[in-house]
Amino acid sequence: MAAALPADRPVTGTRVLAWVLAFFFVIFAANGALIYFALTSFPGLEVASSYKAGQQFEAERDAARAQETRHWTVDLDARIAARGAAVTAAFHAPGGRAERDLTVEAILKHPTAASRDRSVTLTEGADGTYAGLVADVAPGQWILEVEASRDGERLFRSRNHLFLKP
Repeated sequence: MAAALPADRPVTGTRVLAWVLAFFFVIFAANGALIYFALTSFPGLEVASSYKAGQQFEAERDAARAQETRHWTVDLDARIAARGAAVTAAFHAPGGRAERDLTVEAILKHPTAASRDRSVTLTEGADGTYAGLVADVAPGQWILEVEASRDGERLFRSRNHLFLKP
């Protein structure tokens, strides 16, 4: 007994066109997905110059050690406001006394697009809390960097990942 073989289908122009179109559709879909993920993912860049960051390492380490010896309690908050993000910071010495006369800079950095980074100088309130409004900030993932200094000496630096809710 011989098994029946399927009849060969003839190769027609319509069939060849369908295969060519399917082939190019798969190629374009794969390229489109790769382009999308390349443009929307984290670029991996942390510092503009690794050499300069390496040169500043010792000074950064010493500043971090000095910051630890102060034993400050710092309360940071960032929330979506009417025209951007409201950022507040309160610095307290070990006895609970509010630290005054600081120059406080806050930067909201977007994790993937440096062009969306925004900064503000926080102003001191009557109760020793520093506050400011960072304009043009949308809800989503952000990195909040806060630096406090007095008389040109950096006393505090913090980098926090946060999610701003709408």
